[in-house]
Amino acid sequence: MRSFRLIVVTSSWPGAEQGREAAGAFVRDYCHYLQARVKVTVIAPAAGGICLDDIEIRHFWAPEGRALSTLSFFSLTDILTMLRVVVSGLWATLATVCKYRKESIQILALWIVPCGLWAWLAAMVCGARYAVWALGSDIWNYKGSAIFRPLLRLCARDANYRFADGFGLCDDVRAIAGRECLFLPSARRLPPVAGRKYHDDGRHVLHFLGRWHPNKGIDLLLQALQLLEDRDWEHIACVVIAGGGPLEPEVKRVVNGLQQMNRPVTTRGYLGSTQAADFITSADYLLLPSRIESIPVILSDAVHCNTPLIMTPVGDLPRLFADYGFGVLAQGTAPADIAAAVREALTHPLTTRLGDRAGLGELLSLESSCQRLLQVLNLGFHQDAE
Repeated sequence: MRSFRLIVVTSSWPGAEQGREAAGAFVRDYCHYLQARVKVTVIAPAAGGICLDDIEIRHFWAPEGRALSTLSFFSLTDILTMLRVVVSGLWATLATVCKYRKESIQILALWIVPCGLWAWLAAMVCGARYAVWALGSDIWNYKGSAIFRPLLRLCARDANYRFADGFGLCDDVRAIAGRECLFLPSARRLPPVAGRKYHDDGRHVLHFLGRWHPNKGIDLLLQALQLLEDRDWEHIACVVIAGGGPLEPEVKRVVNGLQQMNRPVTTRGYLGSTQAADFITSADYLLLPSRIESIPVILSDAVHCNTPLIMTPVGDLPRLFADYGFGVLAQGTAPADIAAAVREALTHPLTTRLGDRAGLGELLSLESSCQRLLQVLNLGFHQDAE
C-alpha cells in the first residue's frame, strides 16, 4: 500500500457527553480504523489541539454545545457565529495542508457543507487532491437553496472523488455535480454482542434510539402508540424511547399520558456505544419511524446486534428491505401505517423477520466501507474516467 496522509476535515466529532454526537461517533470510528493503515490527521470542532489515541487532532472554533446545523440565517448572532466558524475552519484546513505539503496528501471532507468548501479552497491554494462525502443533511437542507445549491455543485464537481451514504443520495449528488458518486455507508463500531435471546413469551420489547426530531419521526411513533388497542398491548412487554432532542417536551408529555393509561412506555436519555449495544440487543424490535432517511447508522447498529426493525418506507429502506428482508416495513409514514406495522410484527414469529442479515451486515459494515474508501483513494481509481 502506498503511504500517504489522509486529512479528514469534519464538522462532526464526539464531545464530552456520549450519545449526543450524532455523526461524530462513526466519524471517530472510521478514523481509528484508517489510522491503523494510513497516516491520519483530523480537523474537527473543539478548543485547542490535542492528540487522541495516536490520531493527530487539529481543531477549529465552533460554538460549544450547539450543532452547526442548528444555526439560523435569520439571526444576526448566528450569522456572525457562522462567519467565525467558516474562517476558523478554513484557516485550520489551510494550515494543516501547508504543514504536510511535502507529503502525498488526500483531503476527505465530511461533509460538503461547510467542510467541502474548505477542502475546495485548500485544493485551489495548495494543489491538494480532495474528496467529499455527502450526508442526507447536505442534500435535504441545501439542494433547493439558490445560494447553497451552486456551492454544493462547485465543491462536489471539482472533487477528485465523491461519496454519499445512501443510494438515493448518490443519485442526488450525481444530478447536482454532473459527476459520478460512489456509495459509502456510514457505520460505527459497537462492542461485540454475546449470543442473544428473543422474548418468546408472546410479549415483545420495542425500543427506539435516536434524535427526538421531526425528521426521525418520534412524534409519528408516539401517535402510532396511541392508536394501538388493548389487544395489541397484550403482546407488548414494554416500549422504551431513548435519546433526546428538540421534541423532548412533546415526547415527555405524550409518554406521561400513555403511562396514565397504564401503557408500559418509558424514556431514557442519550446512550454511549456500550449502552447502545446493550439497549439494542435487549429489544426484540427496534423502531425506526423516520419521515426522511438515506441509510441511518442505527440500521447497521441493529444488524450488528441481530435486532430486526419496524421501519417506515423512506429513502433507501424499501430497497434494502426488498433485497434483504430484515425487519418489518410499514406501508407508509402515517401513524396508522406505523401502528399497522407494529401489529404485524407482534403477530408473526420474530425469527421470520431476520432475512439475509449476514448480507446486509456485510454491505453496511465499518470494515468494508473503510476498505472501499482506501481502495478508491490508494489505487488511483478516478471516477470521472468512468
